[in-house]
Amino acid sequence: MKNIDIKTLFLDIFLCICFVILIIITPPISVKNPCTILSFATILCIMLFCILPHLKVVKLTRDKCIVHWLWMKKEYEWNELEVIKFGSVGEGQNGDGEGIFFSRDAVKNGKKMTPMRIYNSLDIFNTFYILFLTKTQKKQIMQQLSDWKIKIAFDDEFMQKREYKRVLEEKIQIREERKRLYEDRKKRKR
Repeated sequence: MKNIDIKTLFLDIFLCICFVILIIITPPISVKNPCTILSFATILCIMLFCILPHLKVVKLTRDKCIVHWLWMKKEYEWNELEVIKFGSVGEGQNGDGEGIFFSRDAVKNGKKMTPMRIYNSLDIFNTFYILFLTKTQKKQIMQQLSDWKIKIAFDDEFMQKREYKRVLEEKIQIREERKRLYEDRKKRKR
């Protein structure tokens, strides 16, 4: 099972293309033009910090996890990974940003490895993730990992947000029901 974060990769490539167009449409292209220098520096930063880290391919097998990046490859046995968490890095609707986050270290630089820290990390081989693109993909990967008896922890913050959202939806549903009953009672009195 392989996974690459296509959505983020396309957004980063789009950004890069926009800056290349900016370089082309700002005459003259020279080293003395500050706009050209700024655009080249921005493209370089986008390439190094945004596009290249998203080119990781994560392959899950029964006994190990393999991370490919460009021409390099690193293999981890499941017991070598200290953090295997189900969490979210997005606030979007329909589970945007939900995924499984892996880290070789549970604590790095004195800070606990959370899904957001793993997602933003530039440590390509020691922290990696799989973001779910569809609910069927999420169901398939989670089922496969449970069949392989791999223990996945749930991020506390993610679970609190999910519980809060569930309670809020229940309250809204109760409020709508009360409103409907009130309107029905009003109609019957007339």
